[in-house]
Amino acid sequence: MRKKILIIAIPGIIIGCVLALLITAISKSASAPNAALLQPVNSAQATAADKQIQSAQSAIQKNSSDPRGYNTLAAAFMQKARETGDFSFNARAEESLKESFKIAPDN
Repeated sequence: MRKKILIIAIPGIIIGCVLALLITAISKSASAPNAALLQPVNSAQATAADKQIQSAQSAIQKNSSDPRGYNTLAAAFMQKARETGDFSFNARAEESLKESFKIAPDN
């Protein structure tokens, strides 16, 4: 009888531990913003998009668990890509949206 209980209980304990580790990893990654997203944009003259990028980066640094900062940052990076023709900003916008979806998958 004890062997049957152990055979049933051990997989349940293992699954529970794995789930706990996954939840911990997800919550830690959601609370720390991606450092590359917070890198300043270098330009000779600050445009409206540059100001929006700086504002969104500041909002993320103040509250990295709010997806709105990441959404605003993505929109600003896309505008910067259109202004400059440097479409590497689109990749930064995509990374920003990925961070936003980690925090709030349905937003």
